[in-house]
Amino acid sequence: MAELRFRLAEPLQLVARRNEKSSAELSRFLVKQVWTQQDRQCILDTLAQLLLDKECTILIGRQFRPILLDLLERNAEAIKAGGQINHDLHERLCVAMSKLVADHPNVLPYTSNCLALVTCMNDEHKLSFLKKIFSPEELIHFRLKLLEESQLQNVERALLLANRDSSFWQKGKELQYTQGDIVSGDLSANVVAVCGIMLPRLQLLSEEQVCNPGLRLYLF
Repeated sequence: MAELRFRLAEPLQLVARRNEKSSAELSRFLVKQVWTQQDRQCILDTLAQLLLDKECTILIGRQFRPILLDLLERNAEAIKAGGQINHDLHERLCVAMSKLVADHPNVLPYTSNCLALVTCMNDEHKLSFLKKIFSPEELIHFRLKLLEESQLQNVERALLLANRDSSFWQKGKELQYTQGDIVSGDLSANVVAVCGIMLPRLQLLSEEQVCNPGLRLYLF
């Protein structure tokens, strides 16, 4: 069975060099030539913990962006471990997410655009909706940004076709031992890698959760 692999060694080395606190945690893995499945789980759990450290949040978020959703899910699972909410971890996760959102100031325009698409707004309704949220200058900037990114996507598609082996996630045979890589089988059960993009896995709610929404804990 083919698995997707993500190269982790280089980002780990960079983070260890830039931050003393993370260096102590990560050095024991960097000296190993081969990572077992247990090693890879320990690495991901360590990165998830470092993500909640206010001194490491932005660094971890930027260097491990392709697996950021997995790290967030691991923290969400830790918060709910034992059947009770760990309020200290929950608060730290909220702080970390506020830093991550602040590091990506274009969350809001894309969210608004997605909402317009999901609700099937026509062009007139979409424009009216966006005008209620953004100033005319912001709208112009957003449209130019979308045009620029559309052009970049076309370039990226061409590069991916020309260099199939250079993507974040690479296909390979199922591995028990790796050299500086993690594989899709190492990911949290709540996420899945689809075409190299990490997405939340659809979870069916229990009858108790449906009847009592207060039991549910949302990341976003």
